[in-house]
Amino acid sequence: MIGWLAEQFPDARISVENAAIGATGSDLAAFRAKRDLIDRGCDLVFVEYAVNDEGTPPEQRGRSREGLIRAKLRDAAASGSEMLG
Repeated sequence: MIGWLAEQFPDARISVENAAIGATGSDLAAFRAKRDLIDRGCDLVFVEYAVNDEGTPPEQRGRSREGLIRAKLRDAAASGSEMLG
């Protein structure tokens, strides 16, 4: 993905901030969104928890992921950054 972005946007400065913590689900990600995404000023965020959320009840997964997305959207509205989903 990084190679493709660099190829498509050759004049952009691209840095990668991998905030993943192995074997954790979206519930922990929602809890640490401010510290690990928002406070670091990420402009583009990829969220993927298909494997680590397996076995978690669908309602809980939905609430956790929604919380993570809402936190980033609040930040985007305040900072002028964008979120793709």
